[in-house]
Amino acid sequence: AYTTEETEKVEVYRLAEKLGDDIEAAIRQLAERRRNKE
Repeated sequence: AYTTEETEKVEVYRLAEKLGDDIEAAIRQLAERRRNKE
């Protein structure tokens, strides 16, 4: 995944930290949350 949005990067890294530094899992969770908001 790629983003230039600093807020998105911070959000991914913070969530990844909570998930044992699993960036892939963090991206999946955030993507799912955004899909469910629509």
